[in-house]
Amino acid sequence: MDLEFSPLPRGDWVLVTGAMANTLNKYQPVRLIGNPIILPKAGKPSRYQEERHHNRVHNFAYKVFTIKKKRPELTTRIHAQISESVSFSVDHNTSTLTHSRIHKYLHADGKAPCVVFWNGNTDKVLIEKLGTKHVKKYLDITTVHHPYNNNYDLVLQDMSRNKQVISKIPIGHYIKNTSS
Repeated sequence: MDLEFSPLPRGDWVLVTGAMANTLNKYQPVRLIGNPIILPKAGKPSRYQEERHHNRVHNFAYKVFTIKKKRPELTTRIHAQISESVSFSVDHNTSTLTHSRIHKYLHADGKAPCVVFWNGNTDKVLIEKLGTKHVKKYLDITTVHHPYNNNYDLVLQDMSRNKQVISKIPIGHYIKNTSS
């Protein structure tokens, strides 16, 4: 599972789009599209973003990514993802970016799923905010850089409190250009 999201003011998040795949439908990922979902801080229910609020998300992304972090390309991508996701769901009169569709997909075989994320610390938080229940385990695939020798490893780890490494595979050596 991979989710695309953006931060909002006051600690809220907006879930824009994503993709899921499972072992029942191998090699057929499901794209999550539709009206973005606002995931507020703990204690408040999530809600679907109304179309009139899309510009607020775009303006906030502009402030965060263009002004603060000086990465305007991220603002453009977030705005494009929101526009594409919403226009597709309107044009095709369908939406897969809903609480119930995500829950049904994860539990399609009637068993508690094991959810695997790619660099998914925030993805796990967002899935939990969606109220997804009965998940057996959350796993994360990520790359780890060893600065002392510039080697990289691909790591599969359990996302429980101890972040136990399940598997680690060396994937290469790369020297970053540190001069500006």
